[in-house]
Amino acid sequence: MAGTRADHEAFCRADGWEPKRDARGRAGAGDHVRYRLRLSDGRVLNTKISRPVDGTVYSEELWRTILREQLQVTEEQFWACVIEGTRPEHGIVTKSASPAETIPANIVYTLQVNGLTDAEITALGRDGAIKRAQEIWSGEYH
Repeated sequence: MAGTRADHEAFCRADGWEPKRDARGRAGAGDHVRYRLRLSDGRVLNTKISRPVDGTVYSEELWRTILREQLQVTEEQFWACVIEGTRPEHGIVTKSASPAETIPANIVYTLQVNGLTDAEITALGRDGAIKRAQEIWSGEYH
């Protein structure tokens, strides 16, 4: 089920995202409300919500893109956060993984854009994921 703009904002608030400010220090100026979340592994996630923040339902395609690319959560994690206040882990970094074992966010993004699921990326491991991304970038992967 696709969420609404209001659900998107409720998620950001429940998950601790900070409103982004413009050059004049204003939050939410313009045609979008923008949020930022700094993660413990150093990544920074950004998302934006079109105005007005209301009950407008996202298309299924846009909804999947927002979840995957901006919020980096599953739909189940999203709704658990909105409804129960359960904060998700973003991306595929696990609690037990050391920084040397985690897959860099740009590698994950490249693989996701090229059709790999989070489970497939995790199965590749750090070195395999980096190798596959390099193949994609060089044009060797089809």
